[in-house]
Amino acid sequence: RLPMKESDFEAPFKIQRDAKGDADSALPSASTCFFSLSLPQYSRKEVLKEKLLFAINNVCTMESDYVTNDAEVGEGWRGL
Repeated sequence: RLPMKESDFEAPFKIQRDAKGDADSALPSASTCFFSLSLPQYSRKEVLKEKLLFAINNVCTMESDYVTNDAEVGEGWRGL
C-alpha cells in the first residue's frame, strides 16, 4: 500500500537517463520497486510527451509480470 503523504515515502522518486539504443524509438521505463523513471534522451520535448503519454495510457504490465519473446522485443512499442 502506498503512503498517504509524500513525506511518508522512505525512498525518493528518481528520474534517470536511459542511454540505450535509438532514443526517439524507445519508450520510457519505470521501476516501481525503486521509485524510478528511466527516460531516453529524446531529441525534442514533443517526442518525450508523445512517448510518455503513450506509455501511461497503453502499457498495462508491471516489470516482470510477463515474459516477451524475441519477436515482441524486436517489434517494441510499435507492436501495441
